[in-house]
Amino acid sequence: MPTIDRTQFYSGGFFLVRAGKTDLFEDNLLPPKVITLSPCIGGTFDSVWTWGSLDEGLPYINTRERVEAFGINLEQWDEIKTWCSTQQELEYLDIYGVFTTISSAREFINKFLADTTDLHLLEIGLPRELATADWFKRTQVNGESFGIDKLISQKIPLSTDSEILGFEVLSYDYHNLGHTWLCSYLHRDMHKLYGIKPNQYGLIDDYNDAKKVYEWIAEDDMKGRRAEPEPYDFWLVISHPLTEQ
Repeated sequence: MPTIDRTQFYSGGFFLVRAGKTDLFEDNLLPPKVITLSPCIGGTFDSVWTWGSLDEGLPYINTRERVEAFGINLEQWDEIKTWCSTQQELEYLDIYGVFTTISSAREFINKFLADTTDLHLLEIGLPRELATADWFKRTQVNGESFGIDKLISQKIPLSTDSEILGFEVLSYDYHNLGHTWLCSYLHRDMHKLYGIKPNQYGLIDDYNDAKKVYEWIAEDDMKGRRAEPEPYDFWLVISHPLTEQ
C-alpha cells in the first residue's frame, strides 16, 4: 500500500463492524469476507436500534434480526438501551452508532460483545479536499449536523497509530453511510476500466484509485446508472485493536 498522509483527513468517528461474506458476488476479485462500513454487506452496530422496541423499530428495519445478526445478547437489551442513552447524553455516542471516542467503543465491546469473531473497531477519515462548504451543505438537514458530519465539521485529526486497511467508496446521506461501491458490482467495472482490484479486505489500496472510482460515480450525477442515486464519497479506513494495548 502506498504511503498515506493521515494529516490530510478528518476523522468521522469510530464504528463497530462485522465483516461480511461475499459469496453472492461469484467472482474472483473479492476475498471471502470484506470489511465494509455499508450495512448492505456487513454488519455495523447502529444506536438507532435502541430507540424503540426490538419488534417495533424504524420503518424498513427489522431491529430484532439486525441485533441478533450482530451478535448482541438479547438478555442484555434493556441494559444496552440504558447504556447507549447515557453515552449519547455524554456525547460519546451519536446517531447511527458513531462513537466519538475509542474508549467508549471499547467499553461497549467489553460489556456487550462476548463473541468478537470478525469484529472490527474502525475509524474513518474524509479527505480534506472533500470537506468543502458544498459537502456540509449537502450533508446537513435544516442547517444541522449530526453524527459523522458533525465530527467532520469539528476538523478532528485522524488517529496517528493503528493499521490503515485502505479506502472505501460509500454513499452518504442524512448523516449516515449507505451503499458501498461493491453494492453495484463496481469492482468489476473499475477492474476493467482502470485495473483497480480490491485488496485482502475488499478495500482500495491507493488514494488516487479511490478518487477515480468516486469521480467515475459522480460523473453520473446521481442518475442511478453507475451506482445508487445518492451522493458518494471515499473514506480512509483504519483498524484499531478491540482492547487497549
